Amino acid sequence: SVTPIQVIQLVNLIANNGSILISSNQIKEKNLSDFPNNLIILSDTKKFKNNIGEGLAEIKSKSKKIQTNITTIKNFHISQEKNFLSSGTNAKNLYLILLEKGTI
Repeated sequence: SVTPIQVIQLVNLIANNGSILISSNQIKEKNLSDFPNNLIILSDTKKFKNNIGEGLAEIKSKSKKIQTNITTIKNFHISQEKNFLSSGTNAKNLYLILLEKGTI
């Protein structure tokens, strides 16, 4: 059988905690739980941000309208979802394709 995969482009990569910051620009109004367990993240090196605050500032500055559905992906293996500390998160099998600055 074929395993469902979703590709999400141009996300912010948060350096201080290793999370992926996404908004309605990438996922529209879907919840992360609506996506398949296998996600391919396509981004480039200029999308690295020191912290979530910097990522949010970029989302705000580059959008003509206020972005909604802003969330982070912090757990990258489905087996971690059963951990008490990750309760309420949507763990995904995540594959990051990182391209050279400005090539997307």
